[in-house]
Amino acid sequence: MKLGGKVALVTGGGAIVNLGSLASIRPGGGSPGYGAAKMGLVGLTRSAALSYAAENIRCLIVSPGHVDTPFIRANNPYSPNDPSTSIDNPENFQRRLARTPLGRLQTPEDIAKTVLFVVSDDAAMITGSMITVDGGAAL
Repeated sequence: MKLGGKVALVTGGGAIVNLGSLASIRPGGGSPGYGAAKMGLVGLTRSAALSYAAENIRCLIVSPGHVDTPFIRANNPYSPNDPSTSIDNPENFQRRLARTPLGRLQTPEDIAKTVLFVVSDDAAMITGSMITVDGGAAL
């Protein structure tokens, strides 16, 4: 690449994408370890972005809101749910929906499209940033 009469060598390249959550923005009181880990990802992302910029490696964090998946519906070992927590319970679903200004929960496709964007050339000048995909829930 030629810049102002000098040859610039672009090395490396790529993007590192960390997956945060609403806890990356506002950790709840129910799980301090989870909140600390997700907030720590923000610092890690920003520090890595600065550390690897010279190698043309971008670092970003995508933080989803409530994604309508079995994680917040089903009762399983990695996400215990019962009628008091599952969004299969209409009251729980409506409570989460009411906290989402855009009026719907996120889908896995919403998150996938965001990740595809941040790793694309269209996002070539985005690094060290958090992209929040939450329908406004963190507002």
